Amino acid sequence: MEKGKVYGAIETFSAALNRLTLINFLWIIFSLAGLVIAGIAPATAAAHAATQRWVKNEEIEGKIVKYFWMDYKKYFVKSNMVWGFLLITGLILYVDFYFIFRLDSSFAPMLLGLGIFLLVMYLIIFFYSIPLLIHLKLRVWESIKYAFIFGFSSPVLTISGIGSFFVIQYLLFQFPVLYLFFSISIFSYITMNVVNTVSIKLKLSD
Repeated sequence: MEKGKVYGAIETFSAALNRLTLINFLWIIFSLAGLVIAGIAPATAAAHAATQRWVKNEEIEGKIVKYFWMDYKKYFVKSNMVWGFLLITGLILYVDFYFIFRLDSSFAPMLLGLGIFLLVMYLIIFFYSIPLLIHLKLRVWESIKYAFIFGFSSPVLTISGIGSFFVIQYLLFQFPVLYLFFSISIFSYITMNVVNTVSIKLKLSD
């Protein structure tokens, strides 16, 4: 009986690794298909949609490629609009910090505090916006608004999720070859689990 449990656990773990690897390879392929600039956002959305089905225990074996292509097309425009917003906002924040750290003034600490606050807001939007496009089927600006609701309604889960992103990136950086297999797939799986948990807490349905 114990051997059966061990074999079952190994089989489940292997299946999970295969799914994560496939989703990640599809993300790379479809990002390149959109010449990266236009492809990375819808590929990321499709990766989150694939892991959402997984989290919700939908039958996806043999259908991941089909669903990925379908969601890539479905969220192409919306995800690129969100990505554009994140890119522009990120650049603005970068410029702000660049000047704040070089500012020789008594106002510098206050401006730094404001900059850190805005950075936290940015990270919440970055973490939740595209997943919420998928989970709640929202419009672009609604996904940004709901990102704040989700972020502040469950700060522990939000911090844990964002923290996991940086931990995963650090580990992958130590073994760069793993970027081919898990660069986005593990993060999307964690994110959709967090979104699903917070959605249940807030009594929201997709």
